[in-house]
Amino acid sequence: MLTVGFDGFVLEPNSPIALVIHHKQIRGIILIDYDFKRHARQRNIRNPAQLKRSITELQNMTKETDQYRMNSA
Repeated sequence: MLTVGFDGFVLEPNSPIALVIHHKQIRGIILIDYDFKRHARQRNIRNPAQLKRSITELQNMTKETDQYRMNSA
């Protein structure tokens, strides 16, 4: 299992990070406020409200995947 990061502020259902979560190929996700490669602020974090939304969306994606796996077993 891996811990990964991703680019962006909005989590789309078919985004690469959502697919990785769905397939349970990662162990954790890192949200980053500074992108060293681009020398720019705000890679995943704009403000506290957006950060909370992102965390909630990631948790919901994980819960949905867990529910699906439990119901399919």
